[in-house]
Amino acid sequence: MTPVRVLQVLTCDALGGTEHMVATVVEGLNRRRVVPTVVTLDRPGPIAHRLAERGIPVRSLGAYGLAAAFTRLTGILRREPFDVVNAYGFKSTFVTRFLVRALARRAVFVSGVRGLHMSELERLDSPKARLVLRLERLTSRLVDVYDANSTGAVELLEKIGIDRRRLRCIPNGIDVERWTPDSAGRRGGVPVVLCVARFVPRKRHQDLLSAVARLRDGGACLRLELIGDGPTLPDMRRLVRELGLDELVRFAGARDPEQVREAMRRADVFCLTSRWEGMAGSVMEAMACGLPVVGTQVNGIADLVEHGSTGYLVPPERPDLLAASLRRLLMDPEEATILGAAGRNRICTQFSVERMVTAKEELYVELAAGR
Repeated sequence: MTPVRVLQVLTCDALGGTEHMVATVVEGLNRRRVVPTVVTLDRPGPIAHRLAERGIPVRSLGAYGLAAAFTRLTGILRREPFDVVNAYGFKSTFVTRFLVRALARRAVFVSGVRGLHMSELERLDSPKARLVLRLERLTSRLVDVYDANSTGAVELLEKIGIDRRRLRCIPNGIDVERWTPDSAGRRGGVPVVLCVARFVPRKRHQDLLSAVARLRDGGACLRLELIGDGPTLPDMRRLVRELGLDELVRFAGARDPEQVREAMRRADVFCLTSRWEGMAGSVMEAMACGLPVVGTQVNGIADLVEHGSTGYLVPPERPDLLAASLRRLLMDPEEATILGAAGRNRICTQFSVERMVTAKEELYVELAAGR
């Protein structure tokens, strides 16, 4: 069997969820079946260095800007015979679909959708978001398959008129051998609620802070640790002062994966209060570390957390219900332990790296065979 040649196209070379997922997939592919090449429309960064160390071809095209990068990508598609081209991010998928149809007619084009929406816009009802959906619908005939990582993204694409037969859902996977509970178990003492999320409007940190204030007023003993950075961080610091939570809340700033993992092993409950999500990587990591999760009942969190079995789900923007669910787990460590263990089992059996890589590999082989 001749291996399938797959070109992966990334807009950015950064330590983001999409970039990490692509790197993990290409590292795990069986080279006898699929031979990957990665292109980034960016300068060399952590992903290029990571893959180069493993002998995977990476071409960083962004030294002279995005327009020049697409020009160089044009040359690559014209010269090299790829069977499948898989692009990620709205800019990459939008332009690359035209290039593939013009220059690599034999190739199958796959549009990777890593969030609920094709773009990373904060408000899905904004004029810009509606424009993106309109452009997607108008050019969707140039896409052979949409590869989404959540059921919500599949439903949104189907809603705008894209044939369900061209939609696939391959959830993200996590290395369950790397993200593990603390072997010593929970340390006791003041219970810690952990949130790992960028400080952006859709994460709704204010709801979590309001819930913590309610718990404090009700006599609960806890600490809240917030890991992340972003534009709404100053507003949240100000809210902490206004609510008088300075002694209970710790802003830990941005942390690397090793530091995040250690924070999860020290915590008792994980919480994420987003208005919407794609596929929440931090929730997957928390569950793999054996933490019960309290989250909002939205796409990308509800796909992972089973209400009452691995944690609790509440409607978005309801700090009162959030506080009630957190209180339940803080007051009953035994239940928290049981839910956390069930959460890790769910991640190990349904959201492992191996399942994700196998599904992507099968997709590429199937698409190349059906050209």
